[in-house]
Amino acid sequence: DVKINVMDTPGHADFGGEVERVLSMADGVLLVVDSVEGPKPQTRFVLDKALKKGMKALVVVNKIDRPAARPDYVVDKCFDLFVELDATDVQTDFTVVYASGIQGKAGLDPEALDDDLGVLFDAIMTSIDAPTVATVATDDLQALVANIDVDEYKGKMGIARITNGSVKNGMQVSLVHPDKTKQTGRISNLFVFDNLGKREVESAEAGEIIMFTGLDAVEIGDTLVTNEAGGANAADPLPPIA
Repeated sequence: DVKINVMDTPGHADFGGEVERVLSMADGVLLVVDSVEGPKPQTRFVLDKALKKGMKALVVVNKIDRPAARPDYVVDKCFDLFVELDATDVQTDFTVVYASGIQGKAGLDPEALDDDLGVLFDAIMTSIDAPTVATVATDDLQALVANIDVDEYKGKMGIARITNGSVKNGMQVSLVHPDKTKQTGRISNLFVFDNLGKREVESAEAGEIIMFTGLDAVEIGDTLVTNEAGGANAADPLPPIA
């Protein structure tokens, strides 16, 4: 089985920090555009960020059921935008999926949609590279904290993508701040995201996006690492984000 985490991101430059945080947890992007209007001005900002990170994009022409839909025009406008943003040859060779979100249909031909979104998920798996991470459980943990949430009962909750190693519920870990100072603690609750909610788990491995509690000092940009680990990566903070 393949798990796909889908994250939404703001499309406006005023939310640049949040865009950076979401992209730090992503492997690629879905550029969803209207079948009539095509790319909007704010589309440029997020796409530029993603392309500069070397990400591939999958173009989804949505609302293809609209009477005024003009898919060829919209795809041409998307290509022009990629070129204007200095996309590589690989990035400009993007896959296009046509869809009607309200009908739950998608296809590779605007005139022949399937009755489900299977084509879209297949395109994600073939067009966007899987995470290039180590999955050996003995590797030292590295997970970049990209967001913070607060629960009325559980307190501060960190949201992070595991870049290396694995983490377990109840595990002793260290938080390495961007200035390389460290604070230690224990994971009290460990969650992964499942459909529109989250599910508590006993462990998670590299490539997974997790939510955890027990470390009230956690801040965006911190790196979660194995406590007192002996490996070369043990106390190395990952590149900070805004």
